[in-house]
Amino acid sequence: MIFCVDTSAWLDGWARDYPPDVFPSLWEKLAERVADGVLKCSEEVYVELQKKDDGLHDWLKARKEVLVPIDEEIQGIVSELLKLYPRLVDTYRNRSQADPFVIATAERLQAVVVTGESHAENWTFQKFPTCARRGISAASPFSKCSESWSGNSDDGVEEIAATPGLYR
Repeated sequence: MIFCVDTSAWLDGWARDYPPDVFPSLWEKLAERVADGVLKCSEEVYVELQKKDDGLHDWLKARKEVLVPIDEEIQGIVSELLKLYPRLVDTYRNRSQADPFVIATAERLQAVVVTGESHAENWTFQKFPTCARRGISAASPFSKCSESWSGNSDDGVEEIAATPGLYR
């Protein structure tokens, strides 16, 4: 299973929930999953993360294999998404610019979207309903890491998609 991680999931993990100075083994595991091709993100997520100055951009820069380039297929899906769901991008606050690219990338890769945004707070901006309508699963970020990665467990990132936190 492949996981397409959005900006909020990376930021929540890095800055709030699992900072690398406190959870270095988690970030080593995530790096392994990036190298294995299990974790992916749109190039647009990388662009959004450039605006932050917290080390996360550098962490991803050192692991560029995580990035999925925007090709014609992804661009076509994004165009379709924005025609169907024009409020998918929060133009009022200039936020969520990468969201359609995350969803399009997940659709192309048949991946689970991993987002730090809850179902309720995003109903207005339609990320979760859009995923559900297109048959894409969405999960909360690293929801099972503390269980699956405590000690020497090697259960992998697949635990991210386990309920609770899985929307479809």
